[in-house]
Amino acid sequence: MALYLSDPYRKTMEITIPDTVKSKGYHYFLLEDSIVAPPVEHYTKGDAAFIDNQPVDYTVIEDGHLQCKVENIESGAKKELTIDWPRRLQHMQDNIARILLTAAVDKLLHVDVLDASTEEECYILVDTEDIGFVSLEKIENFVNHLIESNLPIQEHADSVEIAGIDESKSVGPVLKQTGELALFAIKKVEKIEQGLKLSFAAGRAALDDYRNHRYLTKNLSMYLQASTTKDIWRAVKKLQGKIDGQKKTIDELEAKLGLEQVQEFMSRRRTIQGVGYIYLTLENINFKNFKNLTQAIQKKAKTVQIYGIPNGNEAQIHVIRSADVNVDLKKILDSLDDEHLDGTGNLYRVQANVPRGNMTRVMETFLFKIQRELADEKKND
Repeated sequence: MALYLSDPYRKTMEITIPDTVKSKGYHYFLLEDSIVAPPVEHYTKGDAAFIDNQPVDYTVIEDGHLQCKVENIESGAKKELTIDWPRRLQHMQDNIARILLTAAVDKLLHVDVLDASTEEECYILVDTEDIGFVSLEKIENFVNHLIESNLPIQEHADSVEIAGIDESKSVGPVLKQTGELALFAIKKVEKIEQGLKLSFAAGRAALDDYRNHRYLTKNLSMYLQASTTKDIWRAVKKLQGKIDGQKKTIDELEAKLGLEQVQEFMSRRRTIQGVGYIYLTLENINFKNFKNLTQAIQKKAKTVQIYGIPNGNEAQIHVIRSADVNVDLKKILDSLDDEHLDGTGNLYRVQANVPRGNMTRVMETFLFKIQRELADEKKND
């Protein structure tokens, strides 16, 4: 059995550097057996290793040995090899937490676990569409009960046995007791196409999550002047009600303001041969309001909008037409002979960026081409 498996709590060892191969400024050598646990896809990125406190890059070759890469090292030198112990411990905690959570889901929900990972994010994927808050709390409490019970963990080749739990797949170094997890928390529940994804934390990660929530609760308690979590929840609901009321008022004001702006722009509409044209230069505009405004005007019958919006040395041109104005604005845009024009859009609405000095000329070109196409269409009718 590899040393990192037979002695999972060992953090340091003395090694003699074997023969090295130098290539492109680096020295390469093989470690046949060591305290360094290699990565396992989907479960762990492996240990972070150091030789005399200097980081070591390594890869796993076919026979399971580690090929190490360092800048300066001599064959035959005695060195101290160490690992990042907090990282190792977190992996071991995540590994057992995954097993305990899987057992809790099986016992309390009687549903299958489709997938699990502890490599980047710790989660299990459960074959169900939803889980109630009460059930989630029971699962979390069940796992923490198994942790508090400090059950012995019996290790086999690629699995472990824990009292009351079926033999389960295990990856990498293994803890001796469940109590070494210290704490477990379900962090997030997310519905995805395959099922329900339960993200979790154990050990130091769970403690950090708990501290973050406690800090948030203390600050909310002071801000909302609420002494208990129940009072905080009531205060938050009350505050949300006020926010919803304010949002409704804002929406009503924006709708009223939008109607006034539509009426103002429509008052500048000039009709030529049955089609109304709004031809304006605008400055310092709110583009969200501008989009809503032009969309509202676009619903009006027989209307063409042409806007120039200068901004420093550049300018934007927007041309929009109603559905009943039979002209292809994208075709007109593509026909413009201006190497400095950069535009996009469709037959109903186009937008172009031009140098400010070209803005008026391009606006006039659009106006002329639209009027000519409509006149030709009327003549053909």
